[in-house]
Amino acid sequence: STPLYSSAASDVYKRQNQRNGNKSGALINLSNIGNVHSRKKEYVEALEFHYKALEIATDLGLKNHIATGKGNVGSIYLNQYKKSNPSNQNLIDNAQKYLTDAIALCDEIDFKAPKVGFLESLIEVYVIQKNYQKAYELTNEKTAINDSLHSLASKEQLSKLETQREIDLKDKDLLIKNKELEIISLNNQKKSLFYTCLLYTSDAADE
Repeated sequence: STPLYSSAASDVYKRQNQRNGNKSGALINLSNIGNVHSRKKEYVEALEFHYKALEIATDLGLKNHIATGKGNVGSIYLNQYKKSNPSNQNLIDNAQKYLTDAIALCDEIDFKAPKVGFLESLIEVYVIQKNYQKAYELTNEKTAINDSLHSLASKEQLSKLETQREIDLKDKDLLIKNKELEIISLNNQKKSLFYTCLLYTSDAADE
């Protein structure tokens, strides 16, 4: 009975993985479609797709996608508010809520690069709300993160250059060693030819 149970459990596990795989693909597709609508300023449609993507991300427990999903939704609410006439307070409140949640989640999982974009949007929200102190604090935070990211990128670039230099030096050493071996081989060939000539001359003299 154990093998049957293991087989059944394995099938369930495989089906679950397949479903999760399909959901992950759907999540990415929905997010991409939402981004297209957002760029075209079709905010109602963009929200629809981003909400669906966020629902899947939450279902799968993918915190990075939940963070970006909430950040995208918050940014869209901000853009909707800027287009609303008269101004719709609910939209700016929603923008603040979703962006704040996204940034908190980014902090939790150390998701710095997306956080910068969400900070920019939330700074704009606080300026609209005339909360200049909070906007100022977040501006400083954004600058610190940018500096950190640039520093990290510079270190990575320097590391790549140093690694390439080590490879180049090794290649150069190998080339020199190969040349040295070629010279030794040529010298050996010359010596061999010289001795052959000597032997030939010696034999000719004996005759």
